[in-house]
Amino acid sequence: RSGRCCQSNNRSPDLNTHTHIHHLMRSSVSSLTLGRRPTASCEPQCQHGGTCLSRNLCTCPYGYVGPRCEIMVCNRHCENGGECISPDVCRCKPGWNGPTCNSVSFLVYSPALCNPVCLNGGTCIKPNICACPSGFYGSQCQIGVCEPMCMNKGKCVGPNTCSCASGWRGSRCNIREFLHLCLQFQTHCLWYSRFTLIG
Repeated sequence: RSGRCCQSNNRSPDLNTHTHIHHLMRSSVSSLTLGRRPTASCEPQCQHGGTCLSRNLCTCPYGYVGPRCEIMVCNRHCENGGECISPDVCRCKPGWNGPTCNSVSFLVYSPALCNPVCLNGGTCIKPNICACPSGFYGSQCQIGVCEPMCMNKGKCVGPNTCSCASGWRGSRCNIREFLHLCLQFQTHCLWYSRFTLIG
């Protein structure tokens, strides 16, 4: 029986509970003082606009709880390290935004945040985290996406761009190169394969 109002689930008591507690407190205090109404005194004082009901009992405004109304409440939890700075308002850490800090912020930060730097137009969104443009992936956006994949030992060097191994050409390195030899003084040309197909 500390004289403090209890709460559960980080929510303030509803208006009916508050009115009932307030009425009980006034009745108890009145009967103890034989009709004389003492001045309410809370030490330390109630914070954030809280009202002192009786000795060291604060009633808190919306968005605040605690014995002195010192704890702000964000009914929607601040995520990703965000901090509740006033009722239902989150302050987000760099790289995050939104009402609950649950959205990645695509603000451009200093290149020093990503070491090594993001490549191929990637954006550093938080320390050592790159947001890659369409067609690239990897920790630095260094890997191109080729759909379908490059063939015959070709390397994907950009979105749907293959660099073909020697002896191959085409958008997917799927066409074998031929050596075109025309013998001098002949009207016909001979085609010779420079490489043989494997598999």
